[in-house]
Amino acid sequence: KNARIDSLLSARQVDLDRALAAPDRAVAAPEGARRPPLASLKAFLEPFAGSYRPTVPVRLGISVDAVTLAGGTLQSLRGDLKLDGDDWDIETLELRAPGFAQVRLSGRIAQSPDGISFKGPAHVEANEPRMFVAWLEGRSDAPTGPSGVLRVGGELSIGAQQFAVERLRFEFDRKIVEGR
Repeated sequence: KNARIDSLLSARQVDLDRALAAPDRAVAAPEGARRPPLASLKAFLEPFAGSYRPTVPVRLGISVDAVTLAGGTLQSLRGDLKLDGDDWDIETLELRAPGFAQVRLSGRIAQSPDGISFKGPAHVEANEPRMFVAWLEGRSDAPTGPSGVLRVGGELSIGAQQFAVERLRFEFDRKIVEGR
């Protein structure tokens, strides 16, 4: 009557780049170019979004020490997810990304005919923002030069035709920009 699945995924290391590699890829990427992390995550998550859904609620805890994604290493990935219906609720998700970036987010991953989407609050604080942005863009080279701490947060919406941030607060080198 009150059935549910409670589970924990725990690992020391996960290599998503290897899991997503196409063994018959005929065309190599240009030197220094990689698939950006958001495109890699989308490729990894979409098969799960359209697959079988259990008829009982699911709670999943995640704890992974190191995840290889888009040529970078995510460290200390920790999260709590819940499936009750068609969409996943990310109650908490925290990780350390390239550029000494601490990433925290929560929200909802939904499936639609256009693909998967995400909506929820996100916060990033990067001590090496140039390295973090280069990784997000799928580049292996990070521009050199002075940089300060980057802090950015807001209500993030990502979909097939959308990338938006509401209630944006962007702080870099003690300068603050707010808006959307």
